[in-house]
Amino acid sequence: MLANKSQFASLLSVIVSLWLHLPKSHIPLWEDHRNETAEEKGAMSSISPYIKHYEGLSYDREDLHRKHLRTRRASHPEEHTLQLDITAFNRTFRLLLKHNAEAFTENVMVFRKNGSTPADLSHLYSGKLE
Repeated sequence: MLANKSQFASLLSVIVSLWLHLPKSHIPLWEDHRNETAEEKGAMSSISPYIKHYEGLSYDREDLHRKHLRTRRASHPEEHTLQLDITAFNRTFRLLLKHNAEAFTENVMVFRKNGSTPADLSHLYSGKLE
């Protein structure tokens, strides 16, 4: 269990940044549970030997993607707040996220065996849990 809201918000901001660049077929934890029965919404079974219990996040993926694209187009994306409401553990959590790529230099390169390419840092966010 996470010790405080800050740790939870940090974990969720990492999850959001990963989600924005993965195809839906690679996101087993994020499923739309809004139309499921109470039994179906419950905790899922084990997904690995190290994770015995987890609960999927429920949120509007299309809305999040629209907000992300709007932030990318903003003249000062670091000033634009992206609000994400997620439902987990029978509660709704509101995340207030801002574009933040401070952990990397401006000229980050991704190296592959076929060459290198500039890294896209537009999907990195940090924020707080409201």
